[in-house]
Amino acid sequence: MKRLPIPADDPLAIIEDEARSVAVQYGAQWSNEAATTFMRRLAERLGGAQLYVPRLSISARRTRDEQIRAQFDGRNARQLAREFHTSERTVRRVLARGHLEAP
Repeated sequence: MKRLPIPADDPLAIIEDEARSVAVQYGAQWSNEAATTFMRRLAERLGGAQLYVPRLSISARRTRDEQIRAQFDGRNARQLAREFHTSERTVRRVLARGHLEAP
């Protein structure tokens, strides 16, 4: 079956497509049905709610933050921001939080 392109501005279509892809990846024979069922259950549980999806999980953010603190040399905040695909302001916040968390 030919896959239709998923509109980039339709978050629900993107989620359903990802659910279908994961089902196929795990060998599900009924990937379309699994994705449809997943979307129905998601709508039942979260329907009407506004949902924010962060770019990084908490553990990935902690790892990123640790790497930023380890690589910071006192003058490379801008370079770290580019390297970690974030803003210089975020790098400085990470560094400030690390200073507060230190023993």
